[in-house]
Amino acid sequence: MRDGRPDLYLGLFSRTHPTLAVLGFAEFASAAYTLFDEMAELIVADAVAPKGGALRTHLGTMKRQHRPDLRGGRRYVKSARHTNYLEMRTCRRQLGRVRRRVGGPMKRQALVTGAASGIGARFLRRNLE
Repeated sequence: MRDGRPDLYLGLFSRTHPTLAVLGFAEFASAAYTLFDEMAELIVADAVAPKGGALRTHLGTMKRQHRPDLRGGRRYVKSARHTNYLEMRTCRRQLGRVRRRVGGPMKRQALVTGAASGIGARFLRRNLE
């Protein structure tokens, strides 16, 4: 918890409840609709990964331990409104880094589960090529 708000990994994933993800809770100091697509794709990739699989295991470890600065070094007004502010370019870079780190297991998992034909197809198609 931070100022009465949950501490979410990448502004998305609960650090304590492995199957809980929240989209739209983070606030950006910019317009961020396209970033929500990228965030949703990562949530879907995590959701379709089987328990005990490489993607689920690796991303689970990152949720608990990886604490990137998503504010890009910026200092916002210390208020309840600004508690969850994230800097969009920094957040996009971090999402890309996380996708690359878990990308190998994610590609193999998509092939095994056939998830590319269901939810998250855009993300999986882009990453299977």
